[in-house]
Amino acid sequence: MQIIKTEKIKITGGEIPITLCQDKDQEGEFYTIDIDGVEWVTVESKMHAAVLFNMMKDHITEYMHYEMA
Repeated sequence: MQIIKTEKIKITGGEIPITLCQDKDQEGEFYTIDIDGVEWVTVESKMHAAVLFNMMKDHITEYMHYEMA
């Protein structure tokens, strides 16, 4: 699995990583987005992955509550 992009999301008490990765299997390429090591979504389209990555980076804290332990 190859990391394409990693950024930080500001949360209460710190930051957590959001990562976009690319991988390949016998059926072709696919893209995975994870937040703080938890896989959220896998898609086949690079364009959809890029859009979802940016939407999640900018808006995930509107739907999920994260804080540093």
